[in-house]
Amino acid sequence: LGLSGVVNNVGTKVSTSTSTTDNTGTITAITPDFGAYFTTGAKSQVDIEGGLALGKISKEVFGPAATGDQSYTLFDVTGRWLTQMSAAKASLGGLDAFEFAAGFTLVDPDSDQPNSGSKYFRFGPALYFGKQTRLQFNAEFEMPEGEGAQDVFQIRSQANFVF
Repeated sequence: LGLSGVVNNVGTKVSTSTSTTDNTGTITAITPDFGAYFTTGAKSQVDIEGGLALGKISKEVFGPAATGDQSYTLFDVTGRWLTQMSAAKASLGGLDAFEFAAGFTLVDPDSDQPNSGSKYFRFGPALYFGKQTRLQFNAEFEMPEGEGAQDVFQIRSQANFVF
């Protein structure tokens, strides 16, 4: 379990001989998070990690037209099942572990406005080739809220090489 908090002073103040522009303000957040790790067999494990961010951006950051502070919410949870092979598979380039992961994310940039956020669902496998190489593939669905917003489907891949 973890808990973090932050206060950032942001923006700029510019003064000229004829005017001053000041959009300095603060961004605050409180962010609890968790991780749970379970051994499910001699060579497998299940991990669940997640977090929540609740914050506020002061109206000054948005300029003089802003009517109030803006609250935001972020939430994420991811589960992963990882299993190791009994021996590396030479015929598969040294594949020695496999995982499957799935996650859900909520991004609500303006908690005070209805239908301002997006939800994301992602899932996919990853292949491990020793301790230095990992290849991951994910399918991701983005489901934005709001009138006229369209869902998006993406496929992404990632390779990690540890030197």
